[in-house]
Amino acid sequence: MDSIAIFGIQNLIVTILGMKKIFVFISTLLSTVFYTQKCTDLKQNIDSYGNFNISFTEKLFDNFSEKIAEVINIEESNQDNLKLFQNKFPEVYDGKCLKITTKKYNEYFFCDENQRDQIPEDRYTTLGKFKLSSVVDNFYFFKYSGFEISGYLMYNEKDSLFYSFESKPIISQDKKFLYSYSTNFYGFDLNVLTLDHYSKLFYHLQGDFDIKDIRLTQYKDTDHYSIIMDLTQKLITRDQDYKVIGVEYCNRKIKIN
Repeated sequence: MDSIAIFGIQNLIVTILGMKKIFVFISTLLSTVFYTQKCTDLKQNIDSYGNFNISFTEKLFDNFSEKIAEVINIEESNQDNLKLFQNKFPEVYDGKCLKITTKKYNEYFFCDENQRDQIPEDRYTTLGKFKLSSVVDNFYFFKYSGFEISGYLMYNEKDSLFYSFESKPIISQDKKFLYSYSTNFYGFDLNVLTLDHYSKLFYHLQGDFDIKDIRLTQYKDTDHYSIIMDLTQKLITRDQDYKVIGVEYCNRKIKIN
């Protein structure tokens, strides 16, 4: 093999090694970008029936056209009042199952798992545990749990329908607006229900959130409500090995009406 050929092979090897270094550098850069989050990043999931306006602003608490609305925080009783409910609404609760009828779905039954042997086999059921935890005028609140499910069911005596919430509901004084909120490993959840002109919202923010403030506000001299939220999100930056290399705290001020 002559010297020209050897020189050509050496150049080719150098070129390949150089390309490999560039490839490694680009891969590292892409991996770092992949695990980097910024305050501009916000993952939302919205499931709604009706019209809702969601806005982000720094002046949530400076709007003098609104007032902080008075609310009813439901108190849970240690007594289980299912027998009293059965006597009043035997067509809804037969001592074993709640007959659940909602606005959007056909009826089904939520049944006591301890009485599964007494439930008709042809009945479409969900099994779990539930108790009548509180009563506010015409609202009956049931706390329930089952296989990978938990939350609250509200029976409204006026329309004979059930409504569901992820966590304990809060009620406006006129009993037309209800909402609940919670945080967990997966993010922040908000449920909103209006009874006057039926509308319902489930709003989920993905990430690690702390709740600084949540308030129900009301436009003066109207029955128009808004929810304003002041949240802090923790964003973590990781390298290609998924090791934490930075933490940023982002303020999220959100208004929903």
